[in-house]
Formats: sequence, structure tokens, C-alpha cells
Amino acid sequence: MFRFSDPDECSRCLGEAGFREVQTTIVPQHWRLPSADALLLAVGEGMVRTRALLVNQKPEAMARIRAAVREGLRPYQVEQGLSIPMPVVMASGRRPQ
Repeated sequence: MFRFSDPDECSRCLGEAGFREVQTTIVPQHWRLPSADALLLAVGEGMVRTRALLVNQKPEAMARIRAAVREGLRPYQVEQGLSIPMPVVMASGRRPQ
């Protein structure tokens, strides 16, 4: 899932696929969410494996997971909720004709 978040790996793969003049740029962005619970809902509904892990937790375990997620997200709390850094690698190249 995160393989191409490494600019060097992204460039290497594009080069192996035949692209030339490969360039990568890191684009800063933030995922803004109203709460830690909103993040759990988003990943629980949007990621198949994560959903399978979460729905099979006992209530006590799920409470500990929620508490750990809330604690881990403290550095990203802002007035409106959460602002989590989610930079992306934008890559481009030319394919010889």
C-alpha cells in the first residue's frame, strides 16, 4: 500500500517500466477529520483488511484500540478536529515512442 510513497522506489519502478525523464515531487497535504472516531470509521469502512480486524474485536479490545488511536492522534488535534499529514508522491515521466 505504501510502496510508492518512497520517491526513489517510485522513480526506479517507472524507469523499469520504460519511462525516461522521471521526476518525483512530494506534495504536502493533510487529512482533516472531525475526530479520532471518524478516522476509525473511515479506515474501518474503507480498508477491507482493517475492517475484518476491527469487526472481530471484543468490546474490551475495541475500547483499548479506540483509546490508543485517540492518544496517538493527540499531536494532530486542531481546533476543528484533526489535521493528519498525508503527503503524496507525484511522479511523471516520458515513455519513448
